[in-house]
Amino acid sequence: MARHDFGLEAVRFWFGATDYKHDEVDSVPVTVIGSTFLQTTYEARMEAQHLPVNTALGVLRGAVGMQWSDRDLQAAGS
Repeated sequence: MARHDFGLEAVRFWFGATDYKHDEVDSVPVTVIGSTFLQTTYEARMEAQHLPVNTALGVLRGAVGMQWSDRDLQAAGS
C-alpha cells in the first residue's frame, strides 16, 4: 500500500498599502490648482500549497488562495 502524506507544503501571505495624492493645475504658468486626487489602497493575499500527492495518474500538486483589496478614491475640484 502506498504512503500518502497530507498537509501543507507552504503558506504565503502578502499585505500592501498605498497612500497617494496628486494635484492638477488648470493653467500655465502654474497659478491655480484645479483638482486634487487622493487615493488610499489596501491589499492582502494568502495562498496555501498542499504537499504533492501520488495518484494513479501521476503527482497531484495544487494550491488554494484568496485575495482582498479596498480602495478609497477622492477627487476635489474641477
